[in-house]
Amino acid sequence: MQSSSLTLESLKQLLNAIRKGDAISPDWPGWEQFAIERQARPVDVKEYLCSLAVAELNAQHKRESLPLVQPDAISTRHEMLRALERDFLVDNTRLQAWSALYYRYLAPVTFSVETLAESAHVDRRQFYRRVQEGLVLFAEVLCRQRAALPRKNLRAYLPPRDYTRLFGVDEHVRTLTNLLTDGCGPALISLEGLGGIGKTALAQSVAETLSSHRHFAGVYWISARQNWLDLGGVLYSAVDPAFSLYDIISRLSVQLGIEQVDGLSAEEKIAHLKPALDDAPALVVVDNLETVEEADALLPVLNRLAQPTRFLLTTRHSVARFPYVWRFPVPELSFENARALFANELGRRGRTLAVDTVPFEKVYALVGGLPLALKLTAAQVSHLPLSLVLENLARGKGQGQEALYTYIYRRIWMMLDDAARSLLLSTLLISPDGEDARWLQEMSALPERDFSAALEQLQEYSLLEVTGSLEAPVFHLHRLTSAFLRSEILQQWNGDSA
Repeated sequence: MQSSSLTLESLKQLLNAIRKGDAISPDWPGWEQFAIERQARPVDVKEYLCSLAVAELNAQHKRESLPLVQPDAISTRHEMLRALERDFLVDNTRLQAWSALYYRYLAPVTFSVETLAESAHVDRRQFYRRVQEGLVLFAEVLCRQRAALPRKNLRAYLPPRDYTRLFGVDEHVRTLTNLLTDGCGPALISLEGLGGIGKTALAQSVAETLSSHRHFAGVYWISARQNWLDLGGVLYSAVDPAFSLYDIISRLSVQLGIEQVDGLSAEEKIAHLKPALDDAPALVVVDNLETVEEADALLPVLNRLAQPTRFLLTTRHSVARFPYVWRFPVPELSFENARALFANELGRRGRTLAVDTVPFEKVYALVGGLPLALKLTAAQVSHLPLSLVLENLARGKGQGQEALYTYIYRRIWMMLDDAARSLLLSTLLISPDGEDARWLQEMSALPERDFSAALEQLQEYSLLEVTGSLEAPVFHLHRLTSAFLRSEILQQWNGDSA
């Protein structure tokens, strides 16, 4: 039974467990209906239900001018049975139903049905009927209590948007939401691509869509982003990013409200997280996975915590080596979507000039369909001539251009080995339509063993796109990557790493 559905049978099971003194754990299917905190002690469940039932019973007592029930007062067995008898002497079926429910399940002393029926001066069948009526009334009260509670804000942990409108992502959002809500779908999905290609924005759009659907009991967001580039071309350091596996697990524990794990080891926290995520399946987004120091150790942990909970990851580095992760390479925007984004950014800045196809072709030829590069270019075009902006971008001159290349490429460039750098530089002559592996190897002049490892490294860091068939793959270079390789920035970095 789903935790969101309250039935008379599930309510009866819970009340019977309370009557027998069984421990009530958060695993009980109807727990969420009562909006009880998952960390509550088992006795709190009985106190909560008893307080509601007694309030309803006493409302009827007041109506009939009868003494109020006081569960905490010391009463003998005989006094309680006399109170039940008094309730049944009044011609008020609602009073009798609440009284039968209370003395059957929630009274301080446990009585058999035979004893209760005898004290009420009705046969056992009639008493059972009143108990059943009491269950119906109680279920109605509980549902009203649930409906009156403020609904959980599933977007509470999502970061604020840094965009006003997204272009070219509708189909991606549909694909990803379908995968994440498919009972047989992948437990971990990795959004991969160059920095600035829109992985975070896509993940956020998917998370917002699923929070609206309320398919998951919770939607959580953990950011490992260490810096970001604003549209003025200034590079900022993020405040308090997650750096390690322990950071990720600790922050997820906090968002889930599992406070008792504070101070425990990562493995101990994981042991507490698993049942919580199993009982209340969630969508967990881990943004900028590549900056986590122990990313390779983190993925197996997330896989342990998954199903029915799902994880959506964003990373500049491919995680193809983990077979249980479904990879989703985020493509750059098409020419039309890129032009629409560029025009939107100009309009947002008060520039209503039409973005003609020919002038924009020059922009697209240089920066391609990377949303961040397009936004930064539009920001500068709003107050500088387009020709000057494109010239500076091509040379890597100016704060905006330098920061853009630093944000996207510097970390990757410094992580490449010599063979991979050599191969990347040789791709400058690659055709816009792409080239095959044989062409790449001939141009790089690398031995076959070094070439294979270098090619794999460039793909891992999303520097090459692959199209074509399995038999004849075709490799492409991002337009902005080509501009970066021609820029004066790269000459400085080569000097740094020499």
